[in-house]
Amino acid sequence: MSTAATLITFDEFLQMREAEGEKLELVEGEVISMPPPVLEHSDISVRILRFLTERIGWSRVRPDATGYRIGESCLIPDISVPFESQARDEKTFLRAPMIAIEILSPHEETESKISIYLHGGACEVWIVNPKLKMLVVYTAEARIEVTGEYRSAAISQTITLTDIFG
Repeated sequence: MSTAATLITFDEFLQMREAEGEKLELVEGEVISMPPPVLEHSDISVRILRFLTERIGWSRVRPDATGYRIGESCLIPDISVPFESQARDEKTFLRAPMIAIEILSPHEETESKISIYLHGGACEVWIVNPKLKMLVVYTAEARIEVTGEYRSAAISQTITLTDIFG
């Protein structure tokens, strides 16, 4: 037996308060609570942040907690690279980032997020799977399973699986 989720608007979502250590996202009207990251997730995040900031600078990279309003959804990628002149309001960036990076947590569903990011204008969506030590990059045209290295057209940089997983 399944239960229907209660859907809310973006404005209702902004009125919600997160508990300490809780990360909430609004995915097509449904509030999703993400658990705090485990140590491996944090280690991968730090490696990717270091890689990106060393190559494109701190001003271009956003760590976790940066929200993107994409239609009636509000997504918070683990790491993102906004467009250089990305529109924003007082609480969120407006539309998808240039690159959204999601590091998978157990039982995390990403299909909806990938679709929202790409339809919202993202150039690339990186899905990092710590368990399988795998990177899959989605663009509007392709799904790319990275086996060694990936050259990002969006930022003109090449990242390797060793850069991500150590």
